[in-house]
Order: sequence, then structure tokens, then C-alpha cells
Amino acid sequence: MLRNSPLRSKVIIKNTFMITDKNSGCKILIVDDDPDLLRITERLLKEKNFNVRTAVSGQECLQTIRLDPPDLLLLDVMLPDMSGIDICKTIRNDPGLSSIYIVLLSGIKTHSENISEGLEKGADDYLTKPVKRREFHARIGAAFRTIRAEKKLRESEDIIRVNIENSFDVIFTLNNEGIFLFVSPAWERHFDYPVNNVVGKYFTQFVHPDDVEPCAEYLIKVLNTGKSGASPAYRARHNDGTWRWFIANGSLYVNQKGEHQLIGVGHDITERKQIEETLQNERLLLRTVIDNIPDSIYAKDTACRKTLANLTEVSYMGAKSESEVLGKDDFVVYPKELAKSFFADDQAVMQTGKPLLNREEYILDEKKQKRYLLSSKLPLHDKDGQIIGLVGISHDITKRKLAELEIKLKNEELSKINSEKDKFFSIIAHDMRNPFNAFLGFTRMMVEELNTMSLEEIRKIVVSMRKSATNLYGLLENLLEWSMMQRGVIKYTPLSIPLALKIKESIELIIGSAQKKEIEISYNIPAGLSVFADMHMVESVIRNLISNAVKFTPKGGKITVSANYIEGNFIEISVRDTGIGMKKELMNNLFKLDEQTGRKGTEGEPTTGLGLIICKDFVEKHGGKIFVESEEGKG
Repeated sequence: MLRNSPLRSKVIIKNTFMITDKNSGCKILIVDDDPDLLRITERLLKEKNFNVRTAVSGQECLQTIRLDPPDLLLLDVMLPDMSGIDICKTIRNDPGLSSIYIVLLSGIKTHSENISEGLEKGADDYLTKPVKRREFHARIGAAFRTIRAEKKLRESEDIIRVNIENSFDVIFTLNNEGIFLFVSPAWERHFDYPVNNVVGKYFTQFVHPDDVEPCAEYLIKVLNTGKSGASPAYRARHNDGTWRWFIANGSLYVNQKGEHQLIGVGHDITERKQIEETLQNERLLLRTVIDNIPDSIYAKDTACRKTLANLTEVSYMGAKSESEVLGKDDFVVYPKELAKSFFADDQAVMQTGKPLLNREEYILDEKKQKRYLLSSKLPLHDKDGQIIGLVGISHDITKRKLAELEIKLKNEELSKINSEKDKFFSIIAHDMRNPFNAFLGFTRMMVEELNTMSLEEIRKIVVSMRKSATNLYGLLENLLEWSMMQRGVIKYTPLSIPLALKIKESIELIIGSAQKKEIEISYNIPAGLSVFADMHMVESVIRNLISNAVKFTPKGGKITVSANYIEGNFIEISVRDTGIGMKKELMNNLFKLDEQTGRKGTEGEPTTGLGLIICKDFVEKHGGKIFVESEEGKG
């Protein structure tokens, strides 16, 4: 992530987030004919980032709110052209404005009867001027909590109303005598006569005579016990004299008067009944064959509910008998995303009439383990050629699939090993060769020209040789540590570590390199801050990050190390420098072993990028995260 800030290397587990101002969209209109009080009130509200408008008269107030109604109206009781009480009454009588939250602003001398009258005419609250800042902010905050709650309530009511009006199922309410108190518009779609002809009548007038008694028993049971559940299947009369099969789910509702009522949702199961009757004879003939086939065989209706399942399919669904799974869809048995995938395939087969053949998919068995299947689904037709569902057959290919996955994992592992091997050899071939060549060159020069060299020349060569040897040692140390990590021989032994002490020790090891470049290193660690981690790994990470900061910070620069607690009981360690920074492309590849990220420091210091790879692995070993924020030229 690019920001206008210096480079920071961070070790964290979670990202922080920005909190937006929730008041910026809240609209307030202030109405007061006193310009000083109007200005003061406006300033207090804008301190909290409210969207504020003002008016100085009753007429201006009404014109403003009709054009753009505010969420909250701060209304002076006494205005030059009309009283705030009359404005309240006008607003409450207008359906388009009635949801505005009104707070009356009254002077100390305002008669309490005027305030009472204002509240009776529709004001929600009042404030006595002058108002103390803290009380004012608190009262306005409380008002907006009420406003937001009322908005949510209205939204919930609208959602419920839209769902009821558009529900395909019939939603109804019965009193304890079995009289319809409410019926949703779906009734007319199902039975072809208006709901006005239903409300106020006994349900028995619309139910088949043979089904009246079980329906009445169900009504009494729900009203007396409060236990909700599905009703017996029953037949309801259509306007053309035919009968539609329904099943209802009812729940007890007790209104404010304490009266028991039943709220029910009636679902049309006519088609399911017809399908069951059509398939019954075929099931008797095919059942023995189906149940003895080792593959899974099942059938679903147009609602994707199981109408048939052989013994194998029953076991796949974690049931003991077919009766446990009939009428259930995949959303009841499998996780939502998995069920959605099955549902999409089912719908495609039934809507297009084309079979789906040899589709590889998986399910989760009773142990939540994946069972891989090779499945085919074919549309199921009735005698008229209409699609009434589908038939599916699945063959267990788990053993084959696991073998393929194992081969794939092995190939990926080999590919990764080869990539790491190539990187390892590249580092050895390139990055070790340069310091060795320099070292050999210096020794050859000393052998051939030692007799002619001055003591100062010999000293310069020895210093250069020491620098080459130091760089070579650092590279070998990183290679050894990385190699041990890849082989899993580095032990992970976490313990409580005083962080300030460890950071100070790491800085002392690098301070010599920093002083040569006149770089100032400082640290800011809270007293007593400790981290539960592996000491060797923490030292290696901190040392690598500070060393990198020194390499890429020019003379006279600054490096700051800090640490603090963050959410989730983690500690964030930050290394910030004023160095040369880096491009976005380099940042994206910084922790990838197969990318070339090494570059020379500000004074030609060699780097391989391997140190950051080690840091990343060590941090992730602790369940943490490492990332970089940088802007080229700024650090």
C-alpha cells in the first residue's frame, strides 16, 4: 500500500481500518430568529460534522422542509410570523413530513404550558436556551439514536410488507375461533378470488370436509401449546371448484390484548402430490434394483427436494432411512455454497431439458470429509412430457481423485523445490562469486606487489579484504539459516522476551555500519513490553530489518524502531527509515523466493533478498504477518 510516509517494515497479524464519520449524512434544520443563537447552535452542530441548514421564520422553515426534509428540526417556540407549536401541528398533519424528529427550542421564560402543548402537538423533545455544550451534544446524539432506530424500524416494516405482498406462499392470520383476520395477496393468485371474500370468514368454508377435523386439531394445538410446526396436508377449494393441496406452517402470536392468534404460511404442494402419485407404481417395480446398485441414485422434484433416494444416497446424506431425506433439499444437508452449486446444476437440467453428464463434484460425509463423485443428472418427465424433476446417479471416485490430488501436490512440491534450488544455486554462483573474486584479487596483489607497497596501501587492502570477508560471512550465515529452515531443523522455542532489550542489542550489532554512514538510529519501546516468541527468530528478524534500513538509507539519514500493542493481543514492530524507498513492482515481489529483488545499497552494499525471505518465514511461524509500506524516494 502506497502512502505519503517513510518506509516501514511491520510484523502484524491484522490490518487496521478507517472509521468514517457517521454524522456527515445527518441533516439538521435550525429555525430561530435570533441570529446569535442561530450562529452558536450551527457551530455546535458542525463541530460534530452534521449537515446543517438554517431558517429564521416559520414560512422559510416550511418551504425548506417541503423541498428537502431534514432528519431533525431544531425549532424555536416563538417565531416572528408563526409559533413553533403551529409548525409542529402542520408537519404532523403532512404524511410526507411526519417522520421528522422535532426538538423545540424554548427560552428560560417560556411558559411550561407552551412546552407541554408543543409536545402534545407532535414535538419529540425540547431544549431550554441557553444550552450547555455537553448537554446539547448529548441530547442531539440521543435524538439521532432514536431517528436511526425509527428508520430501521420503518425499513423492516417495508421489507416485511413487500415480502408478504410478493410471497408466492399464502400468509394468513386466524383467531381462536378459526376466523380469517388477514390473508395475503397470494391467496388470489392461488384460488382466483379476492381476499376480501375471505377475511372475516371461518377457514372451514374453504377446506375440504375430510380435512376440516385435522386442520382444527392443528389450530387448537398451536393456540394452546404455542408449538409451531407443519400442519397436515389439506385441500383448499379453488374458485373453479377444484381442490388444491396445501401444507401450512403456523406459529402462535399473542397480541397486545392478550388474544391468541395463529400466523401461518400456506405452501401449495399440489404438484408434489401429483408427482408422488405418478411415480408410485414405477417405484414399486424399480425399488429392488435401485437399492442394490452401489452407485447413488436419487430423484428430485421441481423445487429440488428429494423424492427418491437409494440406500447409497441415504448414507451419503448421513441418514439411516429414506424417510429421513425425502422432501429435503440440499440446503438442509450440505453447506450453503455446496448446496447452491447443486441447486444451480439441478435448475439448469430442469429448465433446459438437457442432461448433465459425468460432472465431477464432491459432498461432505458424516465425518465432514470430502467424497468425490462422478455425477449425471437427467430431466424427469411426466406422461405429458412436462419436466417434473430430475433423476441423478453418482459414482464414487474418491480413491481415484485422492490419488490425482496427491500426484498434483507432489508435482507442486517438486516445482517449489526446484525453484528454491535454482535460487539457491543462483545466489551461490553470483552473490558469492563477487566477494570471493575481490578477496582473491587483493591476495594476488599482495603476493605480487607486497615488496613495493607502502604500509598505508597494505592497510587499505586489508580493510577491503575484511569488508569482503564480512559480506561473504553474512551471505553464508543467511544461506545456512535458510537451508536449516527448509530442512525443518530450526527449533521453535517460544518464551517471554523483553522487547526493548532485544531491540537495543540488535541495534548495537549494527551501529558500526550506521555510524560510518552518519545514520542516526533511535528506538521507542514502552517500558515492560514483552513478546512471547522464539528468541533466535525474533533477533534474526529485527537484525535483518534494521540492517536493510541501514543499507538503503543515505548518509545523514534516520532510522526509528518502535513497537506497540494492537488488536488481537499482538505486538506490531515497525522499522521506519528515510531511505531511497522502492517501486510498487519491487514491493509486490519482495517476499518471493523465485523473484530477483536483490539490489545494492546507497554505498554499494550487496544484498540478495534472502534475509527478507527468512524474516517472512520466521514471522509466519509465529502466526504473524510482515509487510512493507514505501514510496520511492521517501523511504
